[in-house]
Amino acid sequence: RPSARSRLLAVATDNSNLSMGSLPQWKGLFDWSMKYQDGTTPTEWDPKSYDADKMKWLEGVLKHYMLDFASRMKEIKSALDTGLLPTGAALPGTGLQSDAENAQAPQERPAAEALSLRDKELLLEELTDIVSSIDFARDLHTIGGLPTLLDVLSSPHPSLRWRAAEVAATCMQNNETTQKWFLEGGVLPPLLGLLDAPGQEENLAQLRIKGLLAVSALVRNYEPGLKAMMLERGVERLAKLAADPDARVQRKALSLLQYVASAQTSSTDIAAMEGEGCLATAQAVLHGVDMADNDVRSAALSLLQELGSTQAGRQALHRLPDLAEQLQAQQQAVAQLPEEDRESCESEIEAMAAVLGQLQLQEAVEDEGGVQAPAPEVNHSLALGLMVLPPQ
Repeated sequence: RPSARSRLLAVATDNSNLSMGSLPQWKGLFDWSMKYQDGTTPTEWDPKSYDADKMKWLEGVLKHYMLDFASRMKEIKSALDTGLLPTGAALPGTGLQSDAENAQAPQERPAAEALSLRDKELLLEELTDIVSSIDFARDLHTIGGLPTLLDVLSSPHPSLRWRAAEVAATCMQNNETTQKWFLEGGVLPPLLGLLDAPGQEENLAQLRIKGLLAVSALVRNYEPGLKAMMLERGVERLAKLAADPDARVQRKALSLLQYVASAQTSSTDIAAMEGEGCLATAQAVLHGVDMADNDVRSAALSLLQELGSTQAGRQALHRLPDLAEQLQAQQQAVAQLPEEDRESCESEIEAMAAVLGQLQLQEAVEDEGGVQAPAPEVNHSLALGLMVLPPQ
């Protein structure tokens, strides 16, 4: 039988029979109630012990937390558009993230007031939480929220740009309808701009991580988004980010490259990825990454393994200089690790063996007179730069 907590959560998140704004939003009540009692410990609460003043206080709290999220999204949109919080609107940070012990009736500004940078950051964080529901993600577009996000994505403040990218990523995740709306609305260029942020940019890693998150949400399982990214030198951008000093950026870039490789199966597609330095980058990352960072190494191996799953990909792998020798050397290095460390490298060991098997298969084809496809022009300057990267 479902617990009281699970039943309340089901009610809180089920909007299937409600139109936005027609009834209080029960998720707010659930969030508040769970701060006090999660059902795992006994409670001494007795309704008779509360006097009229306390019940009035509770009524104010419930009104505060049972937000109409449609109206709240409109308030946030207006605030970000104008830089002013609408008269009577709740302060940033006093909605879903309020501290229960400090909860009062909704904290409101009696008149429109200019927002600080921190206010805008909190509003974007609140908006991200709201649009995590697929219904509200669609409604953000309905109320004209995309132009607002595009404006914020061009803000001079990095902390606003990466938060706007996170809102966009949350809206588009596994949602073809919003992927289409956002792509047609022009979200791709500013997102790619986050990937191209200059090295001296403040919050650089966050800009690139959230940019990669949003680009990934746009292109995964949505072919028009993937094609649009490819036309904008997307693979070349990702190949460069695979050399980023931040390991988190490296992993996300390599993971997205692996997805691109899985969706690009023709010989023309593979040649394009090879020409843009994708394969050379993966090999160079293997060479330059520290043995302790097995997540980055595993991501690079997964990319090579994915590329080697087709004949055109195996031909491209075979053209990488000394790849087999490099993989064999890494196998020996892993074999010398303590047993507990080797266990954590199990997926890498399997990937190395798989890529070596793909190389051997291609060698056998060529020994039997198979036709070797001509090699495309490769971005060697990028690959050579990666080969001398210091350990992460």
